Amino acid sequence: MHSARVTGVWHPPGPSGETYALERSAVKLLLPPGHALTEGAVVGDTTGDVPHEIRFPSDLLHRHHLYVARTRTGTSTLKRHIVAHKLRD
Repeated sequence: MHSARVTGVWHPPGPSGETYALERSAVKLLLPPGHALTEGAVVGDTTGDVPHEIRFPSDLLHRHHLYVARTRTGTSTLKRHIVAHKLRD
């Protein structure tokens, strides 16, 4: 008896996708707690007129992470920053 394998690839619907009865949500801004702006791992800088450090709070660094992004968008750099922070601690 032979067993069949089924493989699938799923892509979320894009803005041009014709998906009826699908309500699209807008971008939601979640403000970080005050201590998150001065504590934790520095993972980058903002790109606005006045640069500010972007930090991951310490409690976030004790969890598993999954980074999903397109190629050349900075995921390796982000991971390098986190590892450097952990090594300094």
